[in-house]
Amino acid sequence: TELPDSIGHLKKLKLLDMRDNKLRTVPATLFQLKKLQYVNFEGNVIPPEIQQDIQQLQRKKWRFFS
Repeated sequence: TELPDSIGHLKKLKLLDMRDNKLRTVPATLFQLKKLQYVNFEGNVIPPEIQQDIQQLQRKKWRFFS
């Protein structure tokens, strides 16, 4: 399962719950959503290189549920 690049068009998105979706990648456009505050990737197999990107986002005050 993967998120479409068009998710970056959801400029007002504040919460994203993608738990248990067999997600293996995250589009770069997700990292550009400035209003996004809460993300849940629990139950997904995220590759290490994507996990590093997610950790950078945590420094931007995103809250992650895992």
